[in-house]
Amino acid sequence: MKNSPFSDKKDFSDILIDLSPLHEAFNKQKRFLKTDLNVNRLKIGSLRLDIHKRGQVYLASQKTVFEKDIITRYNSIIENIVLDITIQGDGNYYFHAGDFKKHRSNSSNLLFVNDYTEHKDFYAKDRWLESKRLYFPISYFKTIVTQYPEIFGKTYDKYKKEGTFHLFDEYTNTPPEVYSILSQIENSKIMGNCSTVYTDAKVLELLSLFFHSQNVCYTYQQKKTIILQKDKDKIHEAAFILLSDLHHPPSIRDLSIKAGINEKKLKKGFKELFDTTVYGYLFEHKMTLAKRLLLETNRTITEIATDCGYDYTSHLPLD
Repeated sequence: MKNSPFSDKKDFSDILIDLSPLHEAFNKQKRFLKTDLNVNRLKIGSLRLDIHKRGQVYLASQKTVFEKDIITRYNSIIENIVLDITIQGDGNYYFHAGDFKKHRSNSSNLLFVNDYTEHKDFYAKDRWLESKRLYFPISYFKTIVTQYPEIFGKTYDKYKKEGTFHLFDEYTNTPPEVYSILSQIENSKIMGNCSTVYTDAKVLELLSLFFHSQNVCYTYQQKKTIILQKDKDKIHEAAFILLSDLHHPPSIRDLSIKAGINEKKLKKGFKELFDTTVYGYLFEHKMTLAKRLLLETNRTITEIATDCGYDYTSHLPLD
């Protein structure tokens, strides 16, 4: 076994992790799951796992520490794609089919899982592992591949042919923008009835950034687009239409029809003129408006939530 962390480890415990709570959460599309995966009852350490559904993906936060060297095995797998971000965790390893990946603080990798080869994790004694993971259902990732084959197509083909693999040979430094986008996905519920499309846009932004920043984007190049003045006028008109009804914002397709510009130009134009996506522009406007009304008026929180298009007062940016 190459690069094995176990060569000098004679005294470790081998435990089986029950993933049935995760299977149930994903299969029933639960909005929230908090579990220790039956680890804490063994009284050998602590594991906390919180999972929130955002749009069509699941965002998980995990904190783990064990009182002895531990190897964990799993009683099943969940066929999916995982963006695995280690916030803190030097000395922990992931094992699959004879391959080891060392977790480093502020490092990340993409894991593609589609076979039942045994998976193991190694947890070094008294070392915290804190991580965030974004789980993509296969069906969801396939729709992204269909829309952007030039970015994700070759990786998806490899996934179908080769089974489980990591995208990168080693965990690599996490781009700082990734944390910001993850936070936006986590807080996407404040977008109300736009939350799903907003999350979709942020997921695509995250994946594109991740692929591009790690130099695995095969043909994709970020280029500055020259926008004609007539198209600029239409994009500004689209922005006005977008903000004219905060409770019922139009879809990208409807917005492009109303503004008289095709969807591709519309989306590229928002990125060039406003440095954000279409729904990112809406999100920022609602946040700014809510904060201004909270600070400068005597209106009630309920009234401000209504004015800003929020479904619930808990969605307001009160901090």
